[in-house]
Amino acid sequence: MAAMAKPNEANIIRDGMLAAFANEVKKSIPDKSYWDECRKSKNVFSSEDIENMKEIADLDLDGYAIGGLAVGEPKEDMYRIISAVEPYMPKDRPRYLMGVGTPSNIIESVARGVDFFDCVMPARNARHAKLFTWQGSINLKNAKYITDDSPIDPHCDCPVCRNFSRAYIRHLQKADELLGMRLAVMHNLYFYNHLMERIREALAIAEEQGLVFSFQKVNLEQAHPNTAVIHLTGASGRTVRVRGASVGGGNIRITNIDGYEVELTGAYPALITIHHDKPGIITKVTQILARYEYNIAFMRVSRQSRGEMAMMILELDEPLSGDVVAECCAVYEVETAFAIPAI
Repeated sequence: MAAMAKPNEANIIRDGMLAAFANEVKKSIPDKSYWDECRKSKNVFSSEDIENMKEIADLDLDGYAIGGLAVGEPKEDMYRIISAVEPYMPKDRPRYLMGVGTPSNIIESVARGVDFFDCVMPARNARHAKLFTWQGSINLKNAKYITDDSPIDPHCDCPVCRNFSRAYIRHLQKADELLGMRLAVMHNLYFYNHLMERIREALAIAEEQGLVFSFQKVNLEQAHPNTAVIHLTGASGRTVRVRGASVGGGNIRITNIDGYEVELTGAYPALITIHHDKPGIITKVTQILARYEYNIAFMRVSRQSRGEMAMMILELDEPLSGDVVAECCAVYEVETAFAIPAI
């Protein structure tokens, strides 16, 4: 007759301790109503968070981390908390945001003072055929990629994009071939590393040019996902409002300048004039260019209302000299004229 084994008393004690600990932790976590109230007041952090950061800053550590913001909280809450505690982090030490995130999360966090990140997203998404490109993310499991011979991202120079097509990698993943996941992971990691390089380059350019900047998120309906509206203020106090988008591969498209609808890529040097909407002004400006033997590649004129002010953009084959710009400014009906170089 077999004897029944007695339950392991050590296991019972351990399980009881774990249950008690879990119950205490649960009590310490604010319930949903607390967070809902915080969001209503736009105050998804407490003074205790700031005091904690002050205390940690006094420890004189090699670096400082912000954690607990990548486990399901809305991204708006994450941004508000970073903005709240960042001013109390030492300026001369690296700031680390744990478990974040998407490309837009990274850019938003860098704008708020974060220096580096860690995240499984590039590898995890790649294993499920979700890949990042400079035009946005794509899912290779979609049927439209079955015969797509183009690379994952035509503007990417990673080894995967140089040697393999979307259709081939899709086939590997659908067939559960390990190589498909490896190639996808390689591409996503390359994309993230290149993203960080471009962020560092942009920050270096801003510092070199003496630019002071800040970011705000706005809702731009039916706009390209990489659209930005830039408000510029010069040393003289003059302001300019520019709307444009990064359309992939290092290319941009400017679509609005101070309320004027434009189409500007930066591929050519350009002359921009703001002038009175009257007959003959375009001829006067283009005659100046012809006299100096400048060839016009593209031209666009935009006005806000008839007979008021208008903007003309002339994209040229050669960069403009200062003398030509000054002569265009001297045209009576032209309010201002300026040149921009090709990017």
